Amino acid sequence: MLSSGVFTLPNAFAGSSSSSVTLTGGIGTGSLVASSTDSPFTDIFIAIPAATNLSNGSLNGTYNAASLEFLNGDVANSSRNTFFPISANGQGGISTISVKGTANNGGAGVSMQSITGATYSLSANGSGTLTLPSPSGVSSNNVLISGNKTIYVSADSNVILGGSPSGYDLFIALKASGAALGNNFQGTYFTGTLINSTGPMSSGLYASRGAATELGTVTGAGTCATLKQPCIDELAYERANPAGGPDYEYTYHDHIFSNTTNGVAFGPVNPFQYAFSPDGNYLIIAGFGNNYQLTLYAKAPTPTGTGVFLNPMGAQNAASNVPFETGLSPGEFVTFYGTGLSPATLTAQSLPLQSSLGGIEVTLNGAPMPIYYVSSTQISAIVPYTAPSDGSVVTIQVNNNGTLSNSIQLSTSKTSPGVFTIPPSGIGNCAVLDVKYNLVSPANPAKIGDTISIFLTGLGAVNPPVTAGSAPPANPVVNQIQQVFIGETPATVSYQGLAPGLPGLYQVNAVIPQGVAPFSAADAPYIDLEIVTVDADNYMRDCIAVTK
Repeated sequence: MLSSGVFTLPNAFAGSSSSSVTLTGGIGTGSLVASSTDSPFTDIFIAIPAATNLSNGSLNGTYNAASLEFLNGDVANSSRNTFFPISANGQGGISTISVKGTANNGGAGVSMQSITGATYSLSANGSGTLTLPSPSGVSSNNVLISGNKTIYVSADSNVILGGSPSGYDLFIALKASGAALGNNFQGTYFTGTLINSTGPMSSGLYASRGAATELGTVTGAGTCATLKQPCIDELAYERANPAGGPDYEYTYHDHIFSNTTNGVAFGPVNPFQYAFSPDGNYLIIAGFGNNYQLTLYAKAPTPTGTGVFLNPMGAQNAASNVPFETGLSPGEFVTFYGTGLSPATLTAQSLPLQSSLGGIEVTLNGAPMPIYYVSSTQISAIVPYTAPSDGSVVTIQVNNNGTLSNSIQLSTSKTSPGVFTIPPSGIGNCAVLDVKYNLVSPANPAKIGDTISIFLTGLGAVNPPVTAGSAPPANPVVNQIQQVFIGETPATVSYQGLAPGLPGLYQVNAVIPQGVAPFSAADAPYIDLEIVTVDADNYMRDCIAVTK
């Protein structure tokens, strides 16, 4: 297990491959969530501690549940996705259940089914049985969920996990909130997702694990403003594992719609159903239509320490601010957070950047990192170009004038693209210049057919090689970018490399493609940007203003 709470363990469900297939995930508040990424298996793994003193009376009240099932293991033809409330009476009985869901053998349309006579039985250790009779008047091929489910209930009775002991299904239920969500869904969460996307432009079976930073509710940005819906801004990382591979790192800024009633929200753009726990520790997501999905967010504990303390979850891409799980890449600008990191706030005044600033040093596997900025809570530095990029784990440590911090462990990758934003939060206006080198914004939108310059970090090794922290000449280029999408339309890339004279800063020149829907001041003020490299994908929601 790493210092951040990221763990690996053998996948006992992988049969003869168990010794070589590992589950990787995170230890959240009261649960584990993981997936067998970097393997041929697409799955989701969730675990909760066993209880010691539960009974039927422990389940009393309303729960919001989501399920995903591949009937008889048939992913292609028998995927089923549901979302429904469960009202338990504390005595083994359950009120009539109204199940909302989709089945791809039923045309993927949303349907409602009513289940009566459901019961449950619970043992002291939290294990038990949930019996769901088939809904009346529905043919067996079209039943969304039914049968005897083995269940496991958390010690506080707020979480239920379940599934058929011999089937290919999983359901998660959270105790329902009696009030609006408020702002308690904030902070860092470990995530796990399993998806079967079956539409004509879809990618099929897909699993991921990762982490997300929830930044609180906003109402006036992009899609949220257009639809007049409250949203939660999210910066997220996923280690994505599409069936057939290859695996890749996916980082993004997006929104979670939070117009909750009793802890439940519906995404009006993408057909997702959300349910939040009252304490903000959990979120479950179910898909609808052609997107069969089950996702769990589990809140990560907040690391604390004394003295010179380097936060194990506080390493971020300096541009995108995505969470710590994304790999470090050679030449990347990285920000580390903690406490007691420096006695003074200092910014480097000249190039090349040095490995010591005000007596503060940062090492990666013992090798010094060029430092740009230090303060008591933050250090910004550049990953050496000699650093590993093969997915291995490296160790980071701070030396504050002779006092060493704790060590943290981070993974590595060839690239870790992150686009800078203005202001520098990872959200909003991307750092993009137009053909006249003016900042692109709603007041100065780029034009279709123009070449824009996108500024980012994390594109990895350059040719010819340079020394990290030095002012690069005009010609170091990279060949890691496979595609740039502007407004979900492929764009022609004319340059990818380091920005002249600026260490750690990369520049991508791309042409705004024909077919991009221009923004309107009355509509979302920005369109999306996506950078796809050989091993990563950075997606930025609502970040470039474009006009005709």
